[in-house]
Amino acid sequence: MLRKDKVIICQLIGGLGNQMFQYVFYKYLSLVKNIELELDLSGFGTHIIHNGYGLNSVFGIEENIAPLTRILKYKSKSSLFFKIENKFLLNT
Repeated sequence: MLRKDKVIICQLIGGLGNQMFQYVFYKYLSLVKNIELELDLSGFGTHIIHNGYGLNSVFGIEENIAPLTRILKYKSKSSLFFKIENKFLLNT
């Protein structure tokens, strides 16, 4: 039974190979720690990288997608990346 009080958020970015590596690593952590896994696909909405998110279409992998509110809660609010991304995400 998965612990619902905690969640691991996996930020996927890059091409299909990078997505596979990131997903498998975080899926392993999720299984070992018995914690729910959610995917952060927010990077694909703001950056045109390779062919976008591909784990679902290529491998049929279906995971919960982390809500934007949860993603923003855990990103470092002092980072330049956060400030720029937050400005554009909230204005779209």
